[in-house]
Amino acid sequence: MNHVHPVQGRPMCVEPAIGDYEGLSFWVTSESSPDIRHKVELYCHGWGECGCAAYTCNHRKHENTHATPYRCKHIRAARDYFTDACIEKFFELQLAQ
Repeated sequence: MNHVHPVQGRPMCVEPAIGDYEGLSFWVTSESSPDIRHKVELYCHGWGECGCAAYTCNHRKHENTHATPYRCKHIRAARDYFTDACIEKFFELQLAQ
């Protein structure tokens, strides 16, 4: 299931990554360069981790000055995708009862 997540500007495609933490790892396309994908792992740190430059450069500085975790747009897109999938599954299970 691919999900196109519209953010300001170009849409970003989110797709599940197959691996150790299947279901919590995603590939999210770059908004500025759609041929580049960033790996987002939602299980890291309890709020997620991304391989993009914005996350790499800003998350530690943000965490030292804010009470909330830094979430780049790729983490937000993956979390939206994951939440949508969970809600969809919840309704499927409710209808099956």
